[in-house]
Amino acid sequence: MLFALLPNEAFLSWGWRVPFLLGIALLLVGLFIRLQVFESPLFAKVLEQNQQAAVPLLKDGVRDDPANAQAWLALGMAYQNIGQDRAAKQPYQEYLKLKPKGATSDEIRAALEAMK
Repeated sequence: MLFALLPNEAFLSWGWRVPFLLGIALLLVGLFIRLQVFESPLFAKVLEQNQQAAVPLLKDGVRDDPANAQAWLALGMAYQNIGQDRAAKQPYQEYLKLKPKGATSDEIRAALEAMK
């Protein structure tokens, strides 16, 4: 709207850059806020409890369908998210047996290497 007030020459020479510069400034403000604001301890605790609650359900899932690679992957991720890397190894290995060339196989191999 405001750019309609600019003469055509001014808009073509520099005016078209203004929205992009404003966008960059907004991006920097958003990035600053995101990096400076941390999750509340209560939210972190709830998140951890949800991960812990998921483990028994995922165990049931892999017991009921041991060929479900995604369930093995989710179980390994749940273990890893609650800090139980040793427990995450076996589900990750099962996932790799079922999906050796899966979309996340390289990441899982790297995670297993880091757990050694």
